[in-house]
Amino acid sequence: MMRLALRPALHLAGERRGSVAVMTAIMAPVMLLSTAMGIEVAWWSTTQVELQRVADIAAWGGAAVFARTSDAEGATVAAASMAELNGVAGATSRTWTSITKTLVDGQIRVQIVAGPRVSSEDAVKVTVRRSIPTTFSRLFPGVGPSMTITADAVAEIGIVPAGPQPCMMALGDGVDGITTGDDTVFSGNVDVVVTGCSIRSNAGIRKNGNGTVEADAGIYAGGAISGIAADNLHEHAGQIPDPYEGNAAVQNAISRLSPGSGTSRNVQNNEALPLSSSGQGVSSSWTVKGNLTLAPGLYVVNGPISIGAGASVTGSGVTIVTSGDVTIDGHAKVTLTAATTANAAGGAIPGVVFAGTSAGSVKVTGTSTSTITGLVYFPNADLRFSGTSNGGTDGCLQVIASTIVVVGTTDLASRCEGFGLIDYGSLPSSKTVALVQ
Repeated sequence: MMRLALRPALHLAGERRGSVAVMTAIMAPVMLLSTAMGIEVAWWSTTQVELQRVADIAAWGGAAVFARTSDAEGATVAAASMAELNGVAGATSRTWTSITKTLVDGQIRVQIVAGPRVSSEDAVKVTVRRSIPTTFSRLFPGVGPSMTITADAVAEIGIVPAGPQPCMMALGDGVDGITTGDDTVFSGNVDVVVTGCSIRSNAGIRKNGNGTVEADAGIYAGGAISGIAADNLHEHAGQIPDPYEGNAAVQNAISRLSPGSGTSRNVQNNEALPLSSSGQGVSSSWTVKGNLTLAPGLYVVNGPISIGAGASVTGSGVTIVTSGDVTIDGHAKVTLTAATTANAAGGAIPGVVFAGTSAGSVKVTGTSTSTITGLVYFPNADLRFSGTSNGGTDGCLQVIASTIVVVGTTDLASRCEGFGLIDYGSLPSSKTVALVQ
């Protein structure tokens, strides 16, 4: 009976061993395929990480070259060369397209684009690709003999202003390395207060005569500073470029100037200059001897502006651009306010009261009750200036010219929030490069 009982048990054990062997035979290919696929996927991931590092390095290197040279093609070539050195396949010859600022080099594409964080800044975008063969994955439907791994990187070029915002800027001849002479002169019995901002000159600064010059954010000069007794003086501080040279709104308005065209305007009594239906007025010149009221908008004067003694000019939300010399008599009353970013109309540029192309003489003075709010911008002119901002030291008044002579009482201030004026520093700015994508 014991042998009869053992026979079924032995038979069952044999069946189990057979079942395990069959299951092992069935599952072994699946397990091997899964292991192989895991290895292949890990290869893909490793390649992706490697390519991303290459893209990051190439984008940063290209942006560093562009920040130093401003050479778009040279920067893209540098980025592509760096990608090739790190193992990405290039082409026999590279293709550069100047319109789109794009370089194509085999499996490498480099382009100068707008910054993702600050659209007004430049950035270098690098895309790198690598084709790798598929092995086990091609057993699946739709998988070809190879697959392409792609990585993108973007490095943005930022500008860091150095030093405080100037309210008075004398450009001289620009950034030419010549710092002899004086681009800014305080003449006679002056009383100058510059609040929340600095005084800046690309050459020297000199004060003649009596009076005081105070700028709580400092006085900076490319050359020497003489005649001013203050603690916060910075001589031989380099040169900075015209901050509005590339400003689209200002330069577009200036481009409307056509010297000599339009109608001459002579204001004898209480008058208001006509504006077009778009809120803009065009004249060949202004001669103001009476009271002139300006409606909000852009005024284009294709010649000189003369505002005589006893005249009065008032307006809010206005921008005046001119191609001629400007003379505002010291006994005239001028009360002008620039448009803000919220209420600009008729082509008026937020923050800009005067802008001109004159390379001659500009005289902007007025009575003690005259007020100007916004930017006075004559980058090529010799400006003789005395003026106060609306609200005094709590207002907004900035001045930029080639050379500046300040006479009389002048209050400048940087409280220009809402006027859209550019922030820039008193010292040469530095550029930064950062990976942002």
